[in-house]
Amino acid sequence: MSIKDLKKHKMWIGLQFSKSLIAKKIKKYSRIYYPQAFDIASHVLAIIYINRKFYVYESTIEENKQEGLNSGCRHYPLKKFLRIEKKAISEYVLYPINFDFKILDENLGNSYAYSTIKDLMLSAILKKNNKNPDRIGKICSEFLADAYKPIQKYYDLKAWQITPAHWQRYCEEQKLKSIKLTN
Repeated sequence: MSIKDLKKHKMWIGLQFSKSLIAKKIKKYSRIYYPQAFDIASHVLAIIYINRKFYVYESTIEENKQEGLNSGCRHYPLKKFLRIEKKAISEYVLYPINFDFKILDENLGNSYAYSTIKDLMLSAILKKNNKNPDRIGKICSEFLADAYKPIQKYYDLKAWQITPAHWQRYCEEQKLKSIKLTN
C-alpha cells in the first residue's frame, strides 16, 4: 500500500525495520523484549492527520539541516518525510493507534535521550533508567508511549521503559491490522 492511501480518520504508528548499523545494535539489545519475532523494529514514529495534512511525529538523534529538522521530539509534514525516507519507505509497517496528539504536541522540542543504545535497551529490563547518566530527553518509543497509555498499562511499564520491540509486540499481540508500505 502506498502511504498516500492512508485513511485520514485514523492515526498510525510506523515501525521501521532498518538494516543500518545503529538499527542492528538496537535489535541486538532489544530482542529480549520480543524473542519470538522474526525481525525487530528499530524505530517508531506516528503519522497523524491534522488541519488537512498528514504529519509525522518522531524523536530521533538525526537532524536534517537541509530539511530544517532538529534532532529530538519533532513533527513535520508527511511530504517532507516521503522525500527524506524515499529509499527506506518499504522498511515501514503501519498499525492504527489512537494517540493523544495533544501530549505529543506538548513534548515537541524535547531533546533526544542521548546514551548508548545498550544502556537505553537494558535500562528497561533492569528498571534503572533513572541511573542512566544522561537521561534528559526522550527516545522514539518513549515519545509515543507518553501519548498512548494503553501500552504502558499492557506491560505495566513507564513510558521511558518502552522500546520499539515493545511496540511491535503490542501491535502484533493485539492483532492490529498492519499495512506494509511501498514506494
